[in-house]
Amino acid sequence: MQVKADDFGFVMLHLCRFEVYCGKKEHSSDAHTSDMKSGPAAVVRNLLAVFGPDARKQGMRLVVVDRFYTSVALAIQLLLMGFYCVGTILTNRLGYCKGVIEKKKSRPATIARGSFKLARSKLVPNMTAISWWDSRPVHFLSTGGSLEMDRVVRQDRASQVEVPCPRVVKDYHAVMGGVDVQDQLRLQRYSIQRAVRFRKYYKSLVLGLIDLAIVNGYIVHKAYHKNKTSHPMTHVKYMKKLHLQLCQLQPTDMYEGNTFGTQPARARDAPEPLPTGSSQSTHAPQHLDVWRDQTTQPKRRQRACKVCSILRDGVKRAATTAFFCGDCSKVGPIFLCMKPRRQIRGVAMTCWDVWHREWMNGKLIPVETGRSIRVRRAPDATQAIPGTPVTPLTPLGLARKNKRRSTDN
Repeated sequence: MQVKADDFGFVMLHLCRFEVYCGKKEHSSDAHTSDMKSGPAAVVRNLLAVFGPDARKQGMRLVVVDRFYTSVALAIQLLLMGFYCVGTILTNRLGYCKGVIEKKKSRPATIARGSFKLARSKLVPNMTAISWWDSRPVHFLSTGGSLEMDRVVRQDRASQVEVPCPRVVKDYHAVMGGVDVQDQLRLQRYSIQRAVRFRKYYKSLVLGLIDLAIVNGYIVHKAYHKNKTSHPMTHVKYMKKLHLQLCQLQPTDMYEGNTFGTQPARARDAPEPLPTGSSQSTHAPQHLDVWRDQTTQPKRRQRACKVCSILRDGVKRAATTAFFCGDCSKVGPIFLCMKPRRQIRGVAMTCWDVWHREWMNGKLIPVETGRSIRVRRAPDATQAIPGTPVTPLTPLGLARKNKRRSTDN
């Protein structure tokens, strides 16, 4: 379809009951058979299903229609059924007034924003064709609504301006604004459906439904904070918070009837506490008391973090730190980062917390990583700095040290 996000694919009709349109051939075997699942026929069918055949006796109602459905024939049929209609229309529709069609695609400087032309049908006096200038020409077909002048708010660079328009144009934007905003948020910003491509169409359809649910939640979030002192989150912050909350869910949360509210309906609704080591309360980080160069600005020596060394990938090097745990460093110093670098069940944790709380002071190191802890044994107690682990020289390092001494002599 023209001027749509995708030129081909499937169309999702936003109704109270979802309906997927996959083309005329998918719904009728005979090409001459009336297709009641697409186009204007779908509008008539759905209105009859909701209001029944006696809708005219209940009073006239106004139906707002997208240009994919709007046509002169549909407007006349809805008028006979007891429904006024207003909607944008494609200019090549059969029976639409040619005198109001604008040939230029963008508004020239000589035409003021908000200018419009209208033409009334001689056979159907209630039917009006309107062309209204916004940034581009917009063509309407209406069988109801007021033609009195009104104003709509439009964005003009850094400021907002009021643009004159007929009342029926404002009514159209007031009703269609919700669907349009939902489409913009779903298809143009952080869309899961458009981020992944599948060969099976129904997989993309499922992602579209997920996008729809997420965007509806964000719209409700903004509406909730509209009349309150608190401010709603931005779209990206809302998405991040939602992702973190989804990562914290456990298999026990997936049961029928769970509303995922703040009040725990059952005992298993409460999140499981993070495991804690038996002696974690007595563990405290200590600084490595070894300095690089005393002549310039002193700086502590740093060693590779043990958790980063185990969880690192094949390319990225482990982070370095000057902190170690004195209680866990019985055999050798266990250096651990104090910066939150990990996400455990949606919670940001430091390597210190991962070592003590998740790995139970190093007793539950994941075996699937294929790596083990390598520590440097401390030298004799007489040569060690009190309270500080000192890394002994390896045989290769001792050979290099002796070589430097022989060179100096």
